[in-house]
Amino acid sequence: MAITLIERERYGPALKTVIASLSLMKQMFGSSAENSVKESQSSTEKLKAASARLAKYQSSTQRPCPDTQIESLEDDELGALRAAAIYGPSADVVFPVRISCLCCEDADPSTVARQFSTVLYNHALVCFLLSKQRNENTSGKYITTALWYFELADTTLSSLLGSKNPIEDELPMLLLSMLVLNCLSLVYRKQGLKGKAEETEHLSSITHSEVEEGFFFSDIW
Repeated sequence: MAITLIERERYGPALKTVIASLSLMKQMFGSSAENSVKESQSSTEKLKAASARLAKYQSSTQRPCPDTQIESLEDDELGALRAAAIYGPSADVVFPVRISCLCCEDADPSTVARQFSTVLYNHALVCFLLSKQRNENTSGKYITTALWYFELADTTLSSLLGSKNPIEDELPMLLLSMLVLNCLSLVYRKQGLKGKAEETEHLSSITHSEVEEGFFFSDIW
C-alpha cells in the first residue's frame, strides 16, 4: 500500500503507511506470546488505517515533484533491480521496491533482514521525496531522516553480506545494497559531504562487480 501511495505521489500518506509497515514487521518478528493479542488488535487497526488512506488518496492533480520520475520495482524481479541499480544515483528517477511476498516467521533470517531493509529503504525514499517538495525548514528535517534510514538499511545489509554465515538469495540482497548506496551517495552530495559520497560510490562499484559476477554464474547454471 505504501508503494502504491508513492506511485500516486501522495508522499505524506505513504510515509504514515511505511512507518506502520516497520511497526508491523517489528511486531511480527519480535513479539512474545503475552503480547500477541494486544499486538494483533494493533495490527488490525494499522491495516484499516492504511486501507483507508489508500482509498482516500488517489493520483495527484498537480505533481508535488514534477522533476522526479517514480519507477516501482518488485523485489523478486532481479533483471529490473539490476537495471535500476546500474542506473546509478539520480534525483530525477527514484526506485521504490515492493515486497512481492512477505516472509513468514520461520523464514531464513537473511530473508527477514533483507525485507526489513527494503522497508527501511522505502521509508528513507519517501522522506527524500518529501524533502524535495517542502519549504526550507521542513526540507532539512526530511533529508536528515532520509539519511538516517538509508544508513540504517546500509548497516543492516553490510553486516549480513560481510558475515561468514551462508546467505539465502544473496543476489537480491546485493542489488538492494546497490540501490541503498546510490541513494546514500545522492543524499551525501546534497548535504555537501563529498568525501562520504565518493566513498559510498566506491563501495557501490565493488558491489556492482559482485552483482555482475552473480548474474554471470546464474546465467551459466
